Amino acid sequence: FTSKHGVEGFFKCLKNSNLDVRALSRIKFAVIGSETKKYLMKYGIIADFIPNEYNSMKLGKEFSDIIKKGMTLLYPKAKNIDNNLKLDLEELCHFIEVDVYENIKADSINLDINTLDGFDNVLFTCASSAERTLYSIKSVPEKWKEKNVVISIGPKCSLAIEKLGITNYLQS
Repeated sequence: FTSKHGVEGFFKCLKNSNLDVRALSRIKFAVIGSETKKYLMKYGIIADFIPNEYNSMKLGKEFSDIIKKGMTLLYPKAKNIDNNLKLDLEELCHFIEVDVYENIKADSINLDINTLDGFDNVLFTCASSAERTLYSIKSVPEKWKEKNVVISIGPKCSLAIEKLGITNYLQS
């Protein structure tokens, strides 16, 4: 799992299929970070694998060391994300992607640039949240172009932030 939304979507699909956690007794689980791990534990499942660095690029690289030929890997994911994890792992195993949720633009959110200017920092936890926020406000506040105002959770998020015109940011 790469996010709590993937965990939530997966268990919703499991329930809609009239199954419960007993159906998962022989399955191993990988998560990207401590928050996703905690969210998975809410469903009574302990993660078997967490990469040293919390991003999908590292997950694919580190996970490839423990994947064995012939294994089947199910990846519950967002409908509209990149396929980097698939590219890293599909040659090593039978890789099945299942869309369990969708990131959508929040057209109904009316973010006012003047209000946003009052914050000292802005934290983006994923690439799509950066894209959706900047889509909603239409232009990047000048303050956000200053050094260390924008904070990115990781490399994929940073790349999205750069594509949106913000070059001075911190990456966790």
